[in-house]
Amino acid sequence: KPVSGKGEIMNILITTRDVTQYIYDQTIRGMNNGYTADELSLMITLPEYAKDNPWLSQARGQIPWHVKQIYYGNLGWYQGDPAFLLPISMNERSHKIVDGFGGFDATIVEIRKAIDNGEYNWAAELTTYLLNVDPENVEAKLLKAHSLRVIGQRMLSADARHWALTSALELEGKITINPNNFSQTSPEQLAELPVGKLLKLLPTRLNAEEVQGW
Repeated sequence: KPVSGKGEIMNILITTRDVTQYIYDQTIRGMNNGYTADELSLMITLPEYAKDNPWLSQARGQIPWHVKQIYYGNLGWYQGDPAFLLPISMNERSHKIVDGFGGFDATIVEIRKAIDNGEYNWAAELTTYLLNVDPENVEAKLLKAHSLRVIGQRMLSADARHWALTSALELEGKITINPNNFSQTSPEQLAELPVGKLLKLLPTRLNAEEVQGW
């Protein structure tokens, strides 16, 4: 809603500034105390005085995301455990997790249990492993779509909600998303680019596998 009055506007700006600084400082404090990005993303919340402030609702980004960005921006991706310096691939991890649960059917049972218990984030994660093992499995797709739809509908963040609901529609086969469409430049755009900038873009377009040995 519109805000009027110098005092009210200043109060909103100062509160926003203070809370932003609070999230940053508490993240740095947690980093200095040895907490990981994942741990801090679950620990840090808005201070009590700001939780009901309508101007500080998490309508776009969410605090856990900002905490991780602060962490990675200052320390990088390594969180202190050498076991994860050279992790196995997502594909290999997926097969090992599904096998560890007792196979595909047993993992489906666990996913359904998670959904029944309201653990939709865990259900979505488990179905992700299943779909890495069997990308075209319809049951796994629908279970993940259901989990993501519930997650999305509960999100305050518009970005998070849109990502979850769009992914659910894609899994259900109701929409098709081609990632290549987002990286195409029209002839009109190319014509407006200075030649120097255009040449700087070319190295990132090189398919290294096709020019080995040249």
